[in-house]
Amino acid sequence: MVTLGIIGVVAAMTMPVLISNYQKTVYSNQAKKTYSMLSQALTLSVEKYGWKPACYYWYPSTCKPHSCVRYSSDGKSCLEYQMADGSPLASDVCGSTAGCKDFESIFLSNLKVIKTCKNKAYDNGCIPKYSGLDDIIKEGNENISDEDFNKKLVGQGGYASSALMNQSSAYVLASGEILMNYSGMSLPRIIIFDVNGKKGPNKWGYDVFAMHTATKSSTDDSFFFVGNSMVQKGGVDLNKIITNRE
Repeated sequence: MVTLGIIGVVAAMTMPVLISNYQKTVYSNQAKKTYSMLSQALTLSVEKYGWKPACYYWYPSTCKPHSCVRYSSDGKSCLEYQMADGSPLASDVCGSTAGCKDFESIFLSNLKVIKTCKNKAYDNGCIPKYSGLDDIIKEGNENISDEDFNKKLVGQGGYASSALMNQSSAYVLASGEILMNYSGMSLPRIIIFDVNGKKGPNKWGYDVFAMHTATKSSTDDSFFFVGNSMVQKGGVDLNKIITNRE
């Protein structure tokens, strides 16, 4: 009886861990599947477009030196950037957006979208409630000062919870995934995706991920997705998942 009792205690302790690991494996496999689907759509869209669109970030991620010179009243958003020499922000400071608007419609045409919410995606029923970067920053450091909090969020306001709920467009696919853009930016320069739609846990690094289009040079044909590192506690970076390093 004692032995059976010990076995029962050990099982009770290990089962939650086994279940958690199994769920993470399921999410990782779904993330790989969605990444592959979107990468195929990207390739087909380039073929239809005729050439690589000017809609990407540089890879490796190297922005030309610039800084914020004017902030919003709450300090959370940058209203104006300048180049290091004081000149206005260059259009290609971190890549290019010139071809994004035209390319977006082609990209979406290669996906089976069954519902679209152009704004207020949460209120209009396209997405569940997600934590934003602002929530994640506070989860990791509840005592963070307002100044340090704003420094971590500035330049990434599109990942704040209010922006995700109210500013991002959302697209529900027939296969169940949800796609979102970054604060109104044309897809697929930055694309946020939920691998299992409204089903839980709806957490970054579990079933919710983000990635962006990238190129090694404006003069070559390289054009691919790179994962963005926004992860809640216990989650996994998308780049590790797609390279089997999770």
